[in-house]
Amino acid sequence: MTRELKREYLIYAIAWLAVFLAPLVYLWYGSSVDSSVSFDFSLVLRSWLITLPFLVFFLIHSCFISPFFIRGKIVKYVVLSVLLLVAFDIHAHFSRSSFQPSPPGIGAKPPEGAVDGPRSIGPPEGPVDGPKSIGPPEGIADGPSGPGPGGGLDNGKFPRDWPIAPPEWMQILICILMLGANLTVKFYLKTLADERRLQELERENLARQMEYLRYQIKPHFFMNTLNNIHALVDIEPQKAKQMILELSRLMRYILYDGGKTMVSLDKETEFLNHYISLMKMRYPDKVRIDVSSPDTLPYMEVPPLVFVTFVENAFKHGVSYDQESFITVSMETGGGRLIFRCSNSRHGSTDGDHSGIGLANARKRLELLYGQEFTLHVGGDPLTYDVLLTIPLSSSHNNITT
Repeated sequence: MTRELKREYLIYAIAWLAVFLAPLVYLWYGSSVDSSVSFDFSLVLRSWLITLPFLVFFLIHSCFISPFFIRGKIVKYVVLSVLLLVAFDIHAHFSRSSFQPSPPGIGAKPPEGAVDGPRSIGPPEGPVDGPKSIGPPEGIADGPSGPGPGGGLDNGKFPRDWPIAPPEWMQILICILMLGANLTVKFYLKTLADERRLQELERENLARQMEYLRYQIKPHFFMNTLNNIHALVDIEPQKAKQMILELSRLMRYILYDGGKTMVSLDKETEFLNHYISLMKMRYPDKVRIDVSSPDTLPYMEVPPLVFVTFVENAFKHGVSYDQESFITVSMETGGGRLIFRCSNSRHGSTDGDHSGIGLANARKRLELLYGQEFTLHVGGDPLTYDVLLTIPLSSSHNNITT
């Protein structure tokens, strides 16, 4: 049973429970406001018998007829609904008389000693002392008393002829209103179910895309790093060994945290610093590498391996062995956002600065996780290549799980 179906049954159960409890509350209230009214459970049963056909009507419509409307079979739904209303009207016509209250005195047993048959009409025996005022018998208050034409109590607060079945036209109107209420609940819950399924499909799709992008990032990262180590094996074997040690630390992070959707900013910053240390071992001292970040960063979660993509791109395109080069990496917070900057020098034609799967994957991942909440600006001038990335400090990204 789906979540929406359970919710629908719960709504119906609460509504009908309130309907069937209403007579009990009504009688309790009547007995509390008028001491002459006793709590008669037979009246409650009588009310339930009047309500029961409406419940049967509702169940037939909800279980067997309304699904045709939900599936778009309007003609079949209208025909079946009309037939159901006609059947209910026939039942109401033949059963309503059984729920009418008996007029006062009809069917009552005559008092003991009374003589059956017509009696002669004449003046009362004994002397008549002039005209007497006409009024209610002694001891009876003015106004209607007991079950009379008004059907009310002396104070008019509680009808003694309750319960009675409503007129046929009112019963049909109640049924039509129940049809509308039933369809409204079903359509509302169907809309919620459709939205939930759509969100699940979007999450599954995003998860598949994220997994695909991560599979692209890892080989791309290791390929470049291993190329760097390979270049130092014959020239500086001791430094190559140290680079392998640094690489093992990076691999540990990638294996255990790189597969997650989000990681803490502290871990990602530590990984970035290890990567920059690894790259410094390869390049000569004339390559100026500056890294700056706050001593204490706020706790937040960021996509793994997202910053290193831009730094890796800077080392790949911003370093020249013949000319002085620089790489500047900074991270700061402000205005409720994390601000990451990466700049590197340009040397001649750098058409490849804007290409490569690393940069394209980084932008795609940011779009999947942050939607329109992030800013990524890539550009610069003929001598400098700049990357500016800002993401919100709050964890309002999409909840994608893999």
